[in-house]
Amino acid sequence: MQPPPNAPGPYPPGYPPGVPGAPGGFTPPPPGTYGQMVQPPRPTNTDAIVALILGVLTMSTACFPMGFVAVYFGQKARKKAAAEGDTGSNATMALIGMVIGGVFGTLWLLFWVFEIVMILFGVGMAFMSHP
Repeated sequence: MQPPPNAPGPYPPGYPPGVPGAPGGFTPPPPGTYGQMVQPPRPTNTDAIVALILGVLTMSTACFPMGFVAVYFGQKARKKAAAEGDTGSNATMALIGMVIGGVFGTLWLLFWVFEIVMILFGVGMAFMSHP
């Protein structure tokens, strides 16, 4: 069945039919690329997962050594990702674990140092006040 003679075409006026890049047009893939598979994603690095989990645990608990262990595992995972040329989720997960673990590990360490100093100060003041 023929379209009516005055029916609009699939392209706006000025586009010849079959031009790649035209609105609604088809752009074929480059020669030699048809049927090639996309590279599968890399498996998740265990060290990156450990760094992220330890970083989150450091944030939610008062155990500051876990933060520094998270920094260690994050650095290890980032070195492995860089050696494999992976710039995806493994490197990002490791970096997030390192940042969270380092920041909160340092904050908890400062908190506990302050607590110990205040306890020692209080005990010292108690002994100084009694004759």
